[in-house]
Amino acid sequence: MKNSRLQTEYYEAVDKLTDKKNEIKIVEKEADKWRKVSDIAKLETEYAQFELTEAERLKKELLGIVDGDDYLKEQVIEVRYQNYVLKEENRTLKDKLEKHMSL
Repeated sequence: MKNSRLQTEYYEAVDKLTDKKNEIKIVEKEADKWRKVSDIAKLETEYAQFELTEAERLKKELLGIVDGDDYLKEQVIEVRYQNYVLKEENRTLKDKLEKHMSL
């Protein structure tokens, strides 16, 4: 009788351990998925930041080289618009990254 009870407890413990191992595998797969999402969002954010920096550099370059008020104003407006678009894209990517990191 004692052996039977011990055997039952042993099998129950083995079953619990197997269930926990399966749960760990599922959680690890989910964590890997979110790491990949995070890595992609980070790369996209870095690229948007690079584009923003490049737009700022171009703006400074244009302001230093261009002659003529009308042309200069058009270029400044265009660069400001591009800058705005890149900042919005950067903000959106940062929001996505923060959202995914909080999950």
